[in-house]
Amino acid sequence: MSDKITNLEKDILSTIIYFDIFDFPLTSFEIWKNLYSKESCSLKEIINTLETRELIKSKIEKKESFYFLKNREEIINKRKSNYITSYNKYKKGIKFVKLISNFSCFKSIFISNNMSIDNSRNESDIDLFIISRKNKIWASRFISAFIAKILGLRPTEKTKKDKICLSIFVDQKDLNLQKVCSKKDAHFLYWVSQAVPIFDPSNIYQKFINENNWIKEYLPNIFGHKMGYKRIVQNNIYKKIARKISKIFSINILEKFFKIIEIKIFPQSIKDKIQKNNSEDVMVDDLIIKLHDNDNRRIYNNIFLERIK
Repeated sequence: MSDKITNLEKDILSTIIYFDIFDFPLTSFEIWKNLYSKESCSLKEIINTLETRELIKSKIEKKESFYFLKNREEIINKRKSNYITSYNKYKKGIKFVKLISNFSCFKSIFISNNMSIDNSRNESDIDLFIISRKNKIWASRFISAFIAKILGLRPTEKTKKDKICLSIFVDQKDLNLQKVCSKKDAHFLYWVSQAVPIFDPSNIYQKFINENNWIKEYLPNIFGHKMGYKRIVQNNIYKKIARKISKIFSINILEKFFKIIEIKIFPQSIKDKIQKNNSEDVMVDDLIIKLHDNDNRRIYNNIFLERIK
């Protein structure tokens, strides 16, 4: 029993340490749900460990039902402030999603990164994770990037605030993202677990959860999200008509054209990584388009591992 408790203490601390990187204190339930561990446990075990174990008491504090590392009480107010910021960014993101979801090439559209857990900073952009209809990944990329560009919503070196970041596109034929996850990649595990659908008329989200069940090897208690109706773009009668009309233009020759155009206008740094047979930051084929020229995953994972030591 003592070994199990010792392991659980380490897992609890690891989980709190990870979220501390993003100034995000956790409730006992959130610690249980997001527990970074090889073993499942009950919420009761989490609460008991938090309240009784001396190691835990020496490393963390509790206030307003939130647990956080010693001398980090200020992140409670940061979490509250970021919640309001995220709420406002959601409204802006939903406007964009309402627009692009009129095109049938978009099967499902997710919010990802910190915004998906209501922890966006004021200067942050709005990260979208897009699942395309079969064989329409390049159309999805072209249309969303083009519309964001003409609306002045693409991030630049000068500003990212409230801009639309088109982080990852995948074809609905292959939703398993394990190929993107490197060893000891806690950050991407949480990225997958926290992605939330805001346009999903075909319930692709359930298939996404099923195909990425491998994350439970490291996040054994994680489960899916249920979004409130105010944060969901409905597939109403007008949108259904628009999507049906847009199918007229969904011909294979256009998909090939979009691919040629997109690759041609990629920044040179992206092209270089594509020629090197992709990398952890950049993956490009007809099933996935991931264009992070400077992927922060490595930075976050290094910080996480150092703090655990």
